Amino acid sequence: MDLFENSSKKIYLHIGADKCGSSSIQYFLSQNKNLKNNSGEAIDYICIIPPGEIITQPEIFETTQKMVQNFRNSNFSSKPYTLSKELRKNITNSMRKKISKKKNILLSSEGWLRGICNSNNFDTLLGFFDEKISYDIEILAVVRSPASWINSAWWQWGVWNSKYKSFEDWLETAIPSTFWFKFLLDYQNNPLIKKTKIVSLEENLTDVLIKFLDLKENNNYNSDFTNFSLDKYFYKALLSIEEYKLNDQKRRRVIFLFDQLLKSYKYRSKIPWVLNKNHINKILEKTEAANLKLLNLVNNKTRKSIINNSEWWDISAFSDKKLSDPYLNDLSLNDDLNNLIYQLFRSNEKNFDFISSKALKKEFIDYLTF
Repeated sequence: MDLFENSSKKIYLHIGADKCGSSSIQYFLSQNKNLKNNSGEAIDYICIIPPGEIITQPEIFETTQKMVQNFRNSNFSSKPYTLSKELRKNITNSMRKKISKKKNILLSSEGWLRGICNSNNFDTLLGFFDEKISYDIEILAVVRSPASWINSAWWQWGVWNSKYKSFEDWLETAIPSTFWFKFLLDYQNNPLIKKTKIVSLEENLTDVLIKFLDLKENNNYNSDFTNFSLDKYFYKALLSIEEYKLNDQKRRRVIFLFDQLLKSYKYRSKIPWVLNKNHINKILEKTEAANLKLLNLVNNKTRKSIINNSEWWDISAFSDKKLSDPYLNDLSLNDDLNNLIYQLFRSNEKNFDFISSKALKKEFIDYLTF
């Protein structure tokens, strides 16, 4: 029996995964404030933001025009069940006021793929909505090859985490995070979820989102978002700033600022590659079973995309990667560039907008392109 057979309202949840194109999806949803499906119904993107407030369009669009990253999301909590009862109550009250007249509701948080697969967290999130109304719930998830995800995740989280004695220690904990099948099977088996759409990062995520939401096509959407990779010189400099390593909020903001800086100059770089042959073999061996099972959860197009992407299966896919030390101990940094990046970091601490400083931008880019 379909629990929501007669439902007239929908909840769309984009659940990540992290490091799988979430920023581009959230940019699209934030910058296109009047989304409508092919039936002419509004698709209302909403976000849960600190300290537990609900923000809707067009406020999302308007506030992002002054933000470095140009998008909003619901990354406020990946595990809603762990929030205090008072905070959950505040979110519930705010949510029900904001969405009472909305028919198609959409939220996005890349932390939810591993977070709300847990029934307590999923039920808590669902409880924020009106309990007297039944909803069709549809899930969108994006995955990528485990090795490429792990290399990216190292620079996002691992290298800054002092609790790990070595890269190998961190790697052992990171590999299970890419058992996509394990997490997504919980969504497939959840009787409250009507549909789970799983795609791979190689696919065009804008097209995927348009089809998932049944949006009108060829509608001149604003989807001009490019996620630039930061290079080894940038990371090397920031690894020398102790307070930066210890402050996750500062790190996220500075990375976004540098991302915008590089984007403004169309500077292209590659994130350092830290996985050697032994690392890659270990990842491929430990994830193969889960990857094969994942193929049973996806449609034919995504199955073909994953099968044909050798990064999921074959070490030779990484033969052209130039190996770097995980802590960049093999890299020496020009003192002037080190001081410049530190200056930009300090400027950001003082809320100085170096993005608008042509002199600082030119100096930084000149060093990188020297």
